[in-house]
Amino acid sequence: MPSASRPIDIETAYTQALACYPEELSSEERQRLRADLQLQIDYPGEYVAHIDLWEGEAPHRRLARRVLAHSPSLDDVQPALVEHVEAGAVVCYADDPDDETVDILPEEAL
Repeated sequence: MPSASRPIDIETAYTQALACYPEELSSEERQRLRADLQLQIDYPGEYVAHIDLWEGEAPHRRLARRVLAHSPSLDDVQPALVEHVEAGAVVCYADDPDDETVDILPEEAL
């Protein structure tokens, strides 16, 4: 059974992460948090270039995250980032939730 600091599915990860916030998050913040956690599950130990696009009108806006490239090597991801930087592309490193040295949640949240 996985430990509380290493959830294996998005629902568990999302529920535990929400518990770390003292204030209620906005809909946009919750969607972005969920998308960030999904990157850790889908691309563990990789760099991920992506664009966050918002669809619809407030208060019903929906995040549509578009992954442009992913790789364990930052050098492999940078071309996609450069190509889409004007569109708001960013790159992040998705920690591997199964890595014993990585905690998704801070100790005080456990």
